[in-house]
Amino acid sequence: MVPSTVLPADSGPEGADGDEPPEVTEVGGRVTRRAAPDIAAGAVLADRYQIEATLGEGGSGTVYRAWDRILAEAVAVKILHAHRARERSWIRRLAREVKVARAVGHPNVCRVFELGHADGRWFVTMELATGGSLRDQIGGPENAAGRPLPERLRDIRELAAGLAAMHAVALTHRDVTPRNVLRMADGRLVLTDFGLSIEHDAHTTVHGGTPAYLPPEAARGERSDQRSDVFQLGMIIHEILTGVRPAWAPDGSRLVVADPPPGASPAEEELARLVSDCVSVDPARRPVSAVAVAGRLAAAEVARPLPLPLRLLARARRFSRRHPRLLVVAASAVALAGVVRAVQVASRPPLCQGAEQQLAGIWDPARTEAVRRAFMASGKGYAGESFSRVRAVLDQYGQAWTRMYTDACEATHRRGEQSAEVLDLRMGCLKDDQGELRALTDLFSSADGEVVSRSMNAVAALSPIGRCADVAILKAVVRPPEDHAARVRVDAIRQQLSEVKALHFGGQLAEASRRASALVGESRALGYEPLLAEALQAQGRTQTMSGPFLEAEAALDEALLRAEASRHDRVLAEAAVDRTALLGVQGRVDELGRFVPRAEATLKRIGGDRRLEGWIYANLGTALFYKGRVQEALAMQEKALDIKQRLLGAEHWDVALSLGSVASYLHSLGREDEALERNQQAITVLERTLGAGHPELALHLNNRGEIRLALGQPREARADFERALAMWKDELPADHLYLSYSLTGVGLAVLALVDEGSGGAGDAVEPLERAYRIRNGTGAAPELRAETAFALARALWKAGPDAGRDRARAVALGNEALRSFPADKAAERAQVSETLHAWHAVAQSQGTGRAATSTTR
Repeated sequence: MVPSTVLPADSGPEGADGDEPPEVTEVGGRVTRRAAPDIAAGAVLADRYQIEATLGEGGSGTVYRAWDRILAEAVAVKILHAHRARERSWIRRLAREVKVARAVGHPNVCRVFELGHADGRWFVTMELATGGSLRDQIGGPENAAGRPLPERLRDIRELAAGLAAMHAVALTHRDVTPRNVLRMADGRLVLTDFGLSIEHDAHTTVHGGTPAYLPPEAARGERSDQRSDVFQLGMIIHEILTGVRPAWAPDGSRLVVADPPPGASPAEEELARLVSDCVSVDPARRPVSAVAVAGRLAAAEVARPLPLPLRLLARARRFSRRHPRLLVVAASAVALAGVVRAVQVASRPPLCQGAEQQLAGIWDPARTEAVRRAFMASGKGYAGESFSRVRAVLDQYGQAWTRMYTDACEATHRRGEQSAEVLDLRMGCLKDDQGELRALTDLFSSADGEVVSRSMNAVAALSPIGRCADVAILKAVVRPPEDHAARVRVDAIRQQLSEVKALHFGGQLAEASRRASALVGESRALGYEPLLAEALQAQGRTQTMSGPFLEAEAALDEALLRAEASRHDRVLAEAAVDRTALLGVQGRVDELGRFVPRAEATLKRIGGDRRLEGWIYANLGTALFYKGRVQEALAMQEKALDIKQRLLGAEHWDVALSLGSVASYLHSLGREDEALERNQQAITVLERTLGAGHPELALHLNNRGEIRLALGQPREARADFERALAMWKDELPADHLYLSYSLTGVGLAVLALVDEGSGGAGDAVEPLERAYRIRNGTGAAPELRAETAFALARALWKAGPDAGRDRARAVALGNEALRSFPADKAAERAQVSETLHAWHAVAQSQGTGRAATSTTR
């Protein structure tokens, strides 16, 4: 057996020209030819394709149904006739089929897998069509009339979409006939047989093709372009609608298009005009490409009835075509045709309108009012301000969505600059964003206080509309399953995943985690790998915030594997970034080296995503900070901040959060003036975007208090701590750890004022007692407990009046602080130790050495 040779799509004719076909041999200087043996059912081609049955035979070769023994699926194998294989041009045609199919990649273009040479035969493999050709199904006038118009329109739409996909990549088919249109098992039509297709340029001519469908310019051997394909497309549309091809007029000057039937719908009227334009003898009068035809078809499906005068003009035009001699004045005929043409164009149904209606019930005045009422019913003092800001963002998002929807439609159907395939990708992207918006406004319509407080965080998590114009990113999206029922189920689960996302960013972490876990189970049962990857990523992301970490880690690791297996690069990138977030909050810096390069490489493959790139740097910064590598953490957070500012602008609340993180890192490094500047920038932006009473602002006010304490500004620091406490008072439980930061801060500020000779230490005892109870009750980190214990000890020592009792407890708390500060907090431990020695000396001088002596152990 001759070994199989498989030519890649880019080897083309060169691979064919390199070897003499096996049917040609030379013996003793004499060239002889031998035919390859017949191939029968049961034979195996190229050690892979087991022939099952003959599907059809044409002038160039025979098509067989075969079983791919490697992939375990049925395919079609087209084997070139032996006499054709002796002609290099036919092998080049086979190579061209593979190239064209791979260049287009559209559901209505037949997928061609490979060009091979084995067992003395040249062949191509392609997806199997089980429904026959369009020629078999058109039948005649009776058959066409018996099919419902929506079915015929669907076939026309799919045929035009496949040809438009070819035209969008500058290819011309040159043989668009019903025999070259196949019906697949799922019912869709696909365009096939690209052996005559060529790249279009100024020197393109058309030779070959099917005589009955040959455009006039091709028959004359003149230069041609995609309008020749449009002519053939028009012929087939006429056949699908009527069962017959348009006939040439007796004088051969034009093709006669059948009139719409009596009582025809506006769609049928518009289709008749479209066919008439497509089969015009003058190529200049035809639509410029199948992309334009697809737009006209979309218009036809929503066509409205013409006014009576226009209908009369249209009938007069059709009559004049059949009886041109009855027009007395030729100029009148020309004028009449011009008027009718202008009126028809002007009266065509408007394309690409109604984007606003797509958001009805999602974000419209009624939904806006429902959200407003829910926010106000939450009882939050800042609810009105939060609603105003949320409304502004969602209004902008809705406007951006409608603009993108209109642009996507017009790019294909009006401007003809975008293929139908790209239109499908963009509309799929917009459908996903529409689902996210619906999930979010559903959540807001029943918002409680937690949702209101997290509302800006939730709207910021909406996917950016701009990605729906980025073709490189869109092509990374996996195709939906071919089975219709499976597609419907996938769409339903994806909408529920959008709801999980809204719950997660709306602060409903437990509910988000519960629902995500349930959707993982449903996705496993469905068996569609890309969807399972999406569900696992959602589960891992929610558990990263709500715990347990081990379950989050397992979910994200499996999401990475499933996404990689199904080539779902978008989920692969986001799961890798989420994995870095999980490691970041745990301070597992060393393990980040396994995931950051992977995340960066995946982002590069999908064309980049600055938002996700910023998250990677922020997560690295968090992990480094927790490891005490503050200088490196600051560098990472500065990179994240720069990306956010470029992407979102300086006045975005998410930028303010990164500014606040940078300020915290600078504070840890002792660079207090810089820290205060960045912190103030963050507070200013948050007050403008979230409102002066929003709880997110309290954290940054508290941090400003700590910075001001370090700068020796205790009065200003105390004001910041007390303002943060007031904002958190109604938002957090009485024992929440956050409260302990501000309570400790108030106590430290009072003590600093006492040292300056202002106020009394007794004012520090009550807030520090509360902070001490919270930090011990919540199991706070040892250094936090030590900080508060030492502050309370100093307040008690200084306060009195029962010095013996208060100072004895102060010494005990000081000892507790000394034991609790970690070994790496040398400065803090030294301060406690020095203070205890000083207290010991005071106790001895006052004759109370017994109580203080033990403190120095």
